Amino acid sequence: MADETVEAKRKKILVVDDDPDCLEVLGTMLESSGFDALGVNSNANAFTLLRDHPELFDLLVTDYETREVTGIELAMLVNMMRHAQGKHSLPMVLMSAGNHLGEDVVSDAGFSASLKKPFSLRELRDAVTLALKEGGNDQTNA
Repeated sequence: MADETVEAKRKKILVVDDDPDCLEVLGTMLESSGFDALGVNSNANAFTLLRDHPELFDLLVTDYETREVTGIELAMLVNMMRHAQGKHSLPMVLMSAGNHLGEDVVSDAGFSASLKKPFSLRELRDAVTLALKEGGNDQTNA
């Protein structure tokens, strides 16, 4: 059990939400669960970080609705970029306050898990753990 805690502390999660309050709460929730979290307020910033530092993050947690592109579009761009770089898909979790989270849409875009806002700390932890265990959904690399 101690090994799992140490392993969790080494995982770096990039969190995207354009609501600064949500971003702060998500960061606090993840850090209280033993993860390192970096929050950004736009998909453009997230894409730049993932492009310039592809090995820095173990997981992406993104909101469906953002100002620029949707979380689905970000996921597709990230997967295309990583595929072009010869890397495996990045494990991802999609969050949404709306009803956009059909299982087929989530899976087809490469997400391992989805969360409907509001969600509990346990639901967040479970989704993150599932995504990290699956190690990325490589369906987009077909």
